[in-house]
Amino acid sequence: MYHASHIMKQTIIRINQKFKLLIRVSRFAFRGGRGFSLIEMLMVMGIFAFLSGMIFVNYGKFNTKASLDNLTHQVALVIRQAQVYGISVSQGDQFKGYGVYFSTATPEDKVKFILFKDYNPQDKKYNPRINPCGGDANDECLEKISIQSGDVVNKIIANGETSAPGIELREANIVFTRPSPDAQMTGLRGDNGANIDNIADLEVYLLSPRGPENKVVVWSTGQISVE
Repeated sequence: MYHASHIMKQTIIRINQKFKLLIRVSRFAFRGGRGFSLIEMLMVMGIFAFLSGMIFVNYGKFNTKASLDNLTHQVALVIRQAQVYGISVSQGDQFKGYGVYFSTATPEDKVKFILFKDYNPQDKKYNPRINPCGGDANDECLEKISIQSGDVVNKIIANGETSAPGIELREANIVFTRPSPDAQMTGLRGDNGANIDNIADLEVYLLSPRGPENKVVVWSTGQISVE
């Protein structure tokens, strides 16, 4: 998967090549002290139009890739934040862990994810209130992260790295509980809504409306990677 900086670098190289061609055409047109002919003028205008189109198309690709990469790293950082919170929580606190919740059940769910505090550590999942993230008593939501870029949480796969093709989920919870940095992951299957526990690895796929897709992989060992 090419990085956004690689796309930008290749774009600059191609533009430089076309610009050198334009310079050669211009020198040829002015050779001998004469001005542009109609054909030469049309050639120059065509090259300018071609370069403008290339810049426009590749700028859009660069923006798309940069936006998706930013979201991917944000997701990974929020999961890492939950891990740090979970390890650091004091033993006397009324909740024992922190986690991140993802859902693809509805279009609205696909454009958000939730950092939560686990008041009920036995279930290892997010339990929303009637007014989630609205400050209700015992509301587990700590922060709702809205995705503003047009990108979405496209799909969630359990055990895709360890037992391909894995199981597609419609909901997933990643919870970290003191004192271990390990991730305890649970979810609901996408096909029948059944609970699935003891997930070895979880893949969160992030999709751009233009087509590119990234993923964040979380392992039960607590390792988090971006691909």
